[in-house]
Amino acid sequence: MKPRPLSDNERAALAAMLSIDFPGAVELRIQAESVVVVGRCGCGCPTIDLAVAEAAPLAVVDSGTPVWADVQGVDDGMILMVADGRLSCLEIYTVDGSTPAEFPAPGVIEPQLDHSHWADPDA
Repeated sequence: MKPRPLSDNERAALAAMLSIDFPGAVELRIQAESVVVVGRCGCGCPTIDLAVAEAAPLAVVDSGTPVWADVQGVDDGMILMVADGRLSCLEIYTVDGSTPAEFPAPGVIEPQLDHSHWADPDA
């Protein structure tokens, strides 16, 4: 895939994911200014692979998935992935197996830092 700029919907979803503070967030927000889409999920969902300018500062994050989000009103969620200190993927997942056409509106994305509920689905 030829690199392309983020759509308005993709940029808004990424901004929502980066709206909370965590280690490396400042650098990731700077990276977001130059981020481009370099791949898409093969299933047709809006999940995108990302690349940033080499000159952008590297982020030191606690995890390769520093931020996840619930989506209000549905069982969907989102994950922001970082590889080697750079934004690498913005993923959406659904519990019901549906394939959304685009990322949810920023107002319904609830970014979180606590990943502990992943280990216990009843938490």
